[in-house]
Amino acid sequence: MATENFQHSYSLTEIAKQLGRPRTTVQEWRNQFKPYLPTVQGTQGRTTRYEASALALFQLIAHLKEANEPISIIEQALIENSATTSDNTTANIPSFQPQVYEGLKQLAVALDEQRQLNKAIMKELQELRQQQTTYYHELMELLDRQNNVEENIRTRDFRLLETMRDMQDKKKKEKQRGGFFSIVFNR
Repeated sequence: MATENFQHSYSLTEIAKQLGRPRTTVQEWRNQFKPYLPTVQGTQGRTTRYEASALALFQLIAHLKEANEPISIIEQALIENSATTSDNTTANIPSFQPQVYEGLKQLAVALDEQRQLNKAIMKELQELRQQQTTYYHELMELLDRQNNVEENIRTRDFRLLETMRDMQDKKKKEKQRGGFFSIVFNR
């Protein structure tokens, strides 16, 4: 039976010739869609042989690639076609949907947690900005008060100096005048 499977199987080079495509292109498709392509058991690596149904799947891939369909559409078509060709083939195809769904659920939970964390950080940042604004206004008010106090001190010092000068000038004038008797006697 193994020889029967081998006789009705194809190498990658044979599939490329059947499709009229370069081997490297077919090899790239094989790498992209490997889980969907049935192989003959016991073959692996460079000696991997593909079942006849794989040739039909490669033809489907070639047709969809010519139509510039995205990989997701090609994968969906491969899943549908491989399900209709044989039940054994679908048993070999891993179902990634539950894993993807679980991964997306975990990602959604993580994103929700991140959003909540971002909201908390933004709220704290807003509070800090308000606090900074309050402190800034208080500082400006204190600086204004300090400037007023300094101006009052300068004014007071200036008046004090003026008063002292006036008093000194009066004393000098009184000394120059002499006293009451010097005015009377004109000396």
